[in-house]
Amino acid sequence: MRRRVALTVTVGLLAVFLYAQKINVSYIKSTDFSKYKTWAWKPGHVLGKSQILPMELIDKYVLNAVKPVLATKGLKEVETSPDLYVTYFISLTQKSETGPLDEFDTFGQLGYQASDAYNPAWNDAMVRNYRKGILLIDLVDARTNTLVWRAHCREATDKPGDAQATLDKVVDKALSDYPPKTGK
Repeated sequence: MRRRVALTVTVGLLAVFLYAQKINVSYIKSTDFSKYKTWAWKPGHVLGKSQILPMELIDKYVLNAVKPVLATKGLKEVETSPDLYVTYFISLTQKSETGPLDEFDTFGQLGYQASDAYNPAWNDAMVRNYRKGILLIDLVDARTNTLVWRAHCREATDKPGDAQATLDKVVDKALSDYPPKTGK
């Protein structure tokens, strides 16, 4: 019975979205970003082995997420002689976390466990599965081959969903303040 309750709680928790998105942007402060008008795509690289998606899909998803955002920033994609190269590095993994049932208590005092019918054994363990992703988006000056801007994005989710939609949100947020205000 206890295992069945733990399994039920686990399945319920998998439907809850664990949102832990963090994005850090860094850039070379002396860069004149107004000189960048065009960009070209350089295929990305997977850090480690992706356990979730094949590389062809990852590359397609990241490119599809980057293209419209850069267009809204006034950057035009070109085949030859770009001002910037855009590339990425990504790590996607499936993770599991095991702990006492009370560590995963997201229902507080409101759920079934608050009723008299539920008397949990707090030494029962529960497993939470989630996906963890790290995405680095790099903008490289094509003339000097120098990294001038980078977004470091991290997100964990246990919500099953559309990979493209997730990447779209992350890329949009990462590029939201591009070009940076350099104080010139």
